[in-house]
Amino acid sequence: MYRVGFGDCFLLSIRSNGKLEHILIDCGAHYADLETIPQAVDNIAHETNGQLALVIATHNHKDHVSGFATCEKRFSDFKVGEVWLPWTMDPEDSEARRLREKQETLAAQLAFGLSAAGSRPELTAMLDNFAGPAMYDRELGIRNRHALEVLTYGFHRRDGKNGPPRVRYLAAHFGTNEPLQGPPMLSCLKATLLAPARSKPFMAMMDPPKGHHFLGLAGGIRKTQKRAVRLSPFGEEWRVPSARYVSVDLWPPDMKSTLSGVLPDDIIPLARWLEDAINNTSLVVHFSVMGKNLLFPGDAQWGSWISWMLKMVIPRAVCQPVARNFCHAWTF
Repeated sequence: MYRVGFGDCFLLSIRSNGKLEHILIDCGAHYADLETIPQAVDNIAHETNGQLALVIATHNHKDHVSGFATCEKRFSDFKVGEVWLPWTMDPEDSEARRLREKQETLAAQLAFGLSAAGSRPELTAMLDNFAGPAMYDRELGIRNRHALEVLTYGFHRRDGKNGPPRVRYLAAHFGTNEPLQGPPMLSCLKATLLAPARSKPFMAMMDPPKGHHFLGLAGGIRKTQKRAVRLSPFGEEWRVPSARYVSVDLWPPDMKSTLSGVLPDDIIPLARWLEDAINNTSLVVHFSVMGKNLLFPGDAQWGSWISWMLKMVIPRAVCQPVARNFCHAWTF
């Protein structure tokens, strides 16, 4: 487990078929970055001789994937058996695209509102996990997009053939205990995927809340099908022409800080909701090898944990009354 600051980077080494094989799980740091990821990746290259049986990115947050972008050149020398990503990152999956577009639009609107009230570093860091429409912020989410490109196209294949290794976008399917079929060099390893699911409750949990409104900068433009509409943060009664700039009493004392104190009441919970929603797309993988059990849950939060704890961990005799009494909404 590498010390990268606010972030995750794990190297799991196991003996398989008489040879030491390696699995890299996440590589990233958020705003509390110790800038040690290049050293960590150098050490991973040394420990593995640049050979990885499996790379897992649990979910698309900077603190789990940014290192793949930071060390793109170093990773381009690695030979990898397979890459595992959550199904919500699949560019060919229509439902995944729908969810991403909704979340990215909300993140962009929140970022636009922050620019009106004054940036908040902790909120900006949350929103920077999302790509956004160019009309709002062209810089939003660049590092995550770059990291995803490295994960899908940036490695060499272990088998010596041309092109990147196989990329699998995974979803948990309950009702079967069959393990995931991993790359052949990990034949002694049993891997079971516990999350994320594709159920209706999960999809509902991922949809952004509705009915919120956000402050925008005066002079901003919103494009509609027919025309460009100029945005203004206030209604007509709040607009003051320059001719009335005659008295310091015209405005409330310390107006900007007053606005900044009011605006985040909406933005903070919504930004946290967005962060939690992506956390709950985390691949949750249970490994069993040589009599040992290892659980890598990414950043999966309570909504995700309930879904697989009730189905796969808690005995059925205990699970059913619990599900009926207090969390039936998460029955998958």
